[in-house]
Amino acid sequence: MKILSFTMKTILLLAIPALFFASCKDDVAEPCSEGDPAIVGCQCIDGTITNSTGSDACSTRGGVDFWICDASVIQYANIQGTITIDSADLWAVWQDSGEVQLTIFPKFVDAAPPTGAGWGAISPNILYPGFPGGTFALGAPSNAQNPLVLTYEPGVSEYHYDIEVDPGTYSALALGFRHDLITDPSLRTATLGVHWGMPDVTSHGIVLKVDLGGGNIFTVFDYPAPSTFTLQAGEDVTYNFKADFSFVNQWYQ
Repeated sequence: MKILSFTMKTILLLAIPALFFASCKDDVAEPCSEGDPAIVGCQCIDGTITNSTGSDACSTRGGVDFWICDASVIQYANIQGTITIDSADLWAVWQDSGEVQLTIFPKFVDAAPPTGAGWGAISPNILYPGFPGGTFALGAPSNAQNPLVLTYEPGVSEYHYDIEVDPGTYSALALGFRHDLITDPSLRTATLGVHWGMPDVTSHGIVLKVDLGGGNIFTVFDYPAPSTFTLQAGEDVTYNFKADFSFVNQWYQ
């Protein structure tokens, strides 16, 4: 996974620049001009390469810089959006204890580590005998070594992200607070929010159960699962979602 850029926004609405068209640059493998039937995509003013070919191509990215006819140039997909964080003022209290990370998770595989991966509904007894089942992340996310880290800014509660990923299927896009002082990987990250198809409502994306014995199962957390999505090379999608920083007080109690 390649991270392109990250910029903070203090408003949710993104300005829509005027759309304009320009001829291809000379360094494109197969240069083509507007209207050429061989067009397979374009490069936007902000540098994003997309497979969009319509009149609204790059409408949120400054307009079209040049058109592309060589499909091999289009290798990645782009995800952008705005994360709205409730209780963002609590971040000031926790900022010296860890960092806030935006992470994307690979396709879900329901199995015990190291085979298991991604984020999804985990079957009972998969992790150990008597495991009651649940919904959360298994194994390392696809960009565990290079998550997109948000920087705390007083008074800011809305952040715009822009990432480039390999084409494929992903099981979750989540914002979490990763605590530096906790070593247990199953407890270290408190999920502040996930993309789950309802951008105005926060879901922490997890179902966590505890076996109390005697057939009694207690559900500690019960939130809707993240949305699974599949991206094609050159696809450019927008996923806005909400998060709530106050969840750290429940997770780390």
